[in-house]
Amino acid sequence: MPGDTSRIRNLVLSAVLVSLLSSCAKEVVRPQPAVAPRVEVLSCRLAANGEFVKVRYSLHVTAEFAPDSPETYLLDEATGEKFFVMRLQRVGPLSDKAGAEGKAARSVIFRNREGRLKPGSLVTLIVGSIRQEHVPLEK
Repeated sequence: MPGDTSRIRNLVLSAVLVSLLSSCAKEVVRPQPAVAPRVEVLSCRLAANGEFVKVRYSLHVTAEFAPDSPETYLLDEATGEKFFVMRLQRVGPLSDKAGAEGKAARSVIFRNREGRLKPGSLVTLIVGSIRQEHVPLEK
């Protein structure tokens, strides 16, 4: 039965080939799609009789993004005027990196020069190269 021997030999070779291929196969790692950095405003309120604007926001960014940019400001959508982070000479910028609850939320205080921003004003929060537009200012 010479035909059976060649059939068995082909079967064994096929089994060896399949086992070698499966052991050599590497897991294909697909790159994750790049997530565009974004900022989410949690609250935007007037504080201290309208002299300041307190904004709580959350950043959704990749590891390469530097959120502590000096380019953090509010933009009044009606006039185009910029309102920058309140800075004290001995303390620095009035902001914190995480909320008291330990969540990834940040708070920052902007100076509302001459009370120009009023409740209901629409502002844009700009943090570096990312922005959240059409944020209503609450009382």
